[in-house]
Amino acid sequence: MAILLFTPRTTIDANLLQYRLDNSSYHAEWNVWTGAYEFQEEEENIDQLEEDLSMSITYDINGYFELQS
Repeated sequence: MAILLFTPRTTIDANLLQYRLDNSSYHAEWNVWTGAYEFQEEEENIDQLEEDLSMSITYDINGYFELQS
């Protein structure tokens, strides 16, 4: 299992992402220490998950993805 992090740049970006997550089939945990949303996925599907999220939820949210090892 791998973790894809999405770190929003502002509180507004984080609130918008949370709203969209609540109304989607995706699930992420907010990590208060890193200030990022954590999406758990099988390692071989991480690239597809990032692409899917970029097209459906994070397309206009100011933030960035990282792979946590």
